[in-house]
Amino acid sequence: MYGFYGLEKNIDIEGMEEELKIVQLEKRIISLEEKLLNLLKKLEKLEGIKERVEDLEDLIYVEQAGLVELKKILENLKIQESSTNLDKLKERIENLEDKIERIDGKLRKIEIAKEFIDSDIEAERIEKGMKELRGKIEKLEEELAKKADRVEIEKLKKIEKLDEKIREIELELKVLKKKVSSEKPSALIIE
Repeated sequence: MYGFYGLEKNIDIEGMEEELKIVQLEKRIISLEEKLLNLLKKLEKLEGIKERVEDLEDLIYVEQAGLVELKKILENLKIQESSTNLDKLKERIENLEDKIERIDGKLRKIEIAKEFIDSDIEAERIEKGMKELRGKIEKLEEELAKKADRVEIEKLKKIEKLDEKIREIELELKVLKKKVSSEKPSALIIE
């Protein structure tokens, strides 16, 4: 009986160690989930950038409306100067408008390019984070599967050892029964 008591004690300690390892794996998984939530928050920030681009577009439309208004005001003014001066002034205004439109177009292109670059960089970071996260999860799954296999193998080995012990005890019992049965008839004869 003493041998069985020690064996049960070893089984409980090893079982507790395996449970501790499983709890540690669960903590790792929770940590990875938190990292995933942080990545999702960064994606939401990208949506904020999109709103800023829309605000800039609104400002450009307001600027263009101001140019149209300025043009109307200049057309409505009655200038006392000669028609040549008026033509030169109109030409200068048109040149300025063209330059402003070209600058606006370039600014829009620059802003769009900047947004694409920023979003690509952020997307690459997120993608890299996701790949790392997938890799860690796969590693954890592999570790868990290996540990589960080891636990199963250890259980089978322990069961085999217990079966072997039981067979040994059964053999000892048979031997003892034979001894007891062989001793009984001689004890009867002596009496």
